[in-house]
Amino acid sequence: MNEKSEKVLEQYDIGIRRMTRGRGGIILSTDKGYKLFIQCEKADKYYERENRITSLLSKVGYSCTDTYMRNNEGGLISEDEDGRKYILKNWYDAKESSVRDEDDMCRAVVAMAYMHMALRQITPQMLYADNEASQGAGIIYTGNGVYTKDNKNTDNNANYNANIKDSENIKDNDYPDNRNGQDIRDNNYTDSIRNNKNMEDNDYIDNIRNNKNSQNNNISNNIYTEKGIYIGNDLYTADYQYSENNIYTKNNTAKRKQGKPSELAACQKKKETDLRSVYSKHTRELKKAYNYLKQKKSRQLFEQMAYKNIEAFYEEACRACERLMSSTFNERLERAAQSMELSHGSYTYHNVLIDGKDTFVVNFDRYKNECQINDLYQFIRKVMEKYNWESRVFYRLVDEYDRICPLSDEEMELLMVLLSYPEKFWKIINQYINANKSWIPDKNVEKLRKVIDQNSRKRELIDKICCVW
Repeated sequence: MNEKSEKVLEQYDIGIRRMTRGRGGIILSTDKGYKLFIQCEKADKYYERENRITSLLSKVGYSCTDTYMRNNEGGLISEDEDGRKYILKNWYDAKESSVRDEDDMCRAVVAMAYMHMALRQITPQMLYADNEASQGAGIIYTGNGVYTKDNKNTDNNANYNANIKDSENIKDNDYPDNRNGQDIRDNNYTDSIRNNKNMEDNDYIDNIRNNKNSQNNNISNNIYTEKGIYIGNDLYTADYQYSENNIYTKNNTAKRKQGKPSELAACQKKKETDLRSVYSKHTRELKKAYNYLKQKKSRQLFEQMAYKNIEAFYEEACRACERLMSSTFNERLERAAQSMELSHGSYTYHNVLIDGKDTFVVNFDRYKNECQINDLYQFIRKVMEKYNWESRVFYRLVDEYDRICPLSDEEMELLMVLLSYPEKFWKIINQYINANKSWIPDKNVEKLRKVIDQNSRKRELIDKICCVW
């Protein structure tokens, strides 16, 4: 940090005690807690967008995120004398979760489930309309792990820390490798999760779900009609109007304008999320790479390995895409779009911080309107790659998530279809196609070899769980 950037910190009402480099910026120990000071590398709108979602999460009670701190003038972004821009985030004295620690991964997936419950409280009009009019549904999730339906933290409420202790007490032998030979065709896997006697009941979670005072605890509470979406007692349609005085109106109630009129209207009219189009695009890119490698005469080691295996992986991609495009998932993906279901968009173990009993989720800059199962899929896929697709680890992660946010049969099937897609192979090949092909790093060869070697283990796990094909 240079002298000029240090002067920017004078624009904030904080007293700095210590500064250390980390997380792409400077971590500050101040009289108001830990802060993260970062130089802006994107347009202002990206930071404003992230601030909007973290602020809304805080309003609905989910406070264990990296919210923004405004400067003395109330601005989100501060500048130095040379015009360089900076932001300041509220941060934590916590370590990044370790993928080598199963307990850390279980805590991360539980934190994801609670995050998803909080994101479900954020309605389209909260995201695009006046933030001052946004009201939370009363769920409180604080830094020390308390998750309640009140605006107070009480000792009588069950908390997230107890859930973590439950997961830590589960021994490895509670997850037999073959689930006693269960087959999803004969025994519903999600039912077996919920009835697992090795998992301790969490009465408080049931209380949350059965709380009659909660309007929007689950997406399923929303009612979809030809007129629009009923969330609680309110009807939301695409018929939003803006007056000449920039007043946002709905049902003759005036509110200050926030965001573009087209944003809210577009989200109401959206037929489904982008999940299907993303994987269709990936599959086309695999086909393009296959054609390129096929006509290439002289091949390096990486290209030889890729060409030898790309046809099989391409066929897997086509089968997964065909299943994803089926009508089975129409309702779930349409519901995700129409209710403006939000996902983190980049939920990896790098973005989960752990400090003792506390767990924090950071970096919401890639949040998007997408089925939340995509978050779970991306997280499980990356963890399973580190554990060589060991079935015991998979069962444990899914059980932990399902205990907080029950998975429907449709969602479980969607998860398995996504896992069956060769995304890691596509990522490596696509990176190769878009890079300089004259020299291929040895690490890319090792990555490709690992994906190829692990694929049979991955297929065995998927076929055993749900026999998709």
